Amino acid sequence: MEVYDKNNLINSQSILKALKNPILKLNFSFLSYILDISPKLHLLYSRISCLFKTILKNFLKQQQYLENRPRYSEVEFLLNSYKTLKDIYYGANCKLIIGTHAAIEKTDLDAFKIKCLEFYFELSKQIMSRFQFPKLVTNLEKLNSEWRLLPDMVEVKMKSNKSLIEFWTYIFNLKDGLNNIIFPNLSVFIKGLLCLSHSSATAFNISTCDSLLHTKSLLKDRLVCYNFQSSQSLLTKNLNTDKHPSNNENETCEEITF
Repeated sequence: MEVYDKNNLINSQSILKALKNPILKLNFSFLSYILDISPKLHLLYSRISCLFKTILKNFLKQQQYLENRPRYSEVEFLLNSYKTLKDIYYGANCKLIIGTHAAIEKTDLDAFKIKCLEFYFELSKQIMSRFQFPKLVTNLEKLNSEWRLLPDMVEVKMKSNKSLIEFWTYIFNLKDGLNNIIFPNLSVFIKGLLCLSHSSATAFNISTCDSLLHTKSLLKDRLVCYNFQSSQSLLTKNLNTDKHPSNNENETCEEITF
């Protein structure tokens, strides 16, 4: 029992020591900052572009950032294009913690900053691999022509009962007699849409709207309780003495109408 208590005490002390470690606070502060940005990438393109610019500004040198502003798909992540560890932006809370905890070991602080730089680098690569900059639709006329052609193809109609992923995967791989992709522009556009995050709240909102519309239609038709029309036989019936259903099978119920 004594050994068990000592082990518990050691574990508690190690947990407390870890919680008091400012490096741990720095990690959580950085994640709270960057994770508040990256989940918003499912928004429209203009918003995606803006968020991507913000991320690049956090760790790229100003000259490198300005040179690539018109063509973010061509950004090159070279060692000489990064800001120094001191100048990289980690969020306001991280800056506050670093400024108020002078006892943080320099090696620990540098290790934290390097991890943040690696995070920025990987995040930027993932964004660039999923979104084509400056825009998904480069030729609206060709995209529209491919979209209009889609329902006229017999092969497409035969796959209409497939799942979403199976259907569009089949469309992406369709080729003509010259071995060229039939829907190149549509494929790029649909892939961009499919990578957007989905929330069940969308379905909930649609359901709520349908419910509200149904309620409005009921109110419009004046189907409410105060329009209840009672029959004369119902008014004369002694409800107090008829607490239980009648056993008489021939007795019919009054139809209540609104």
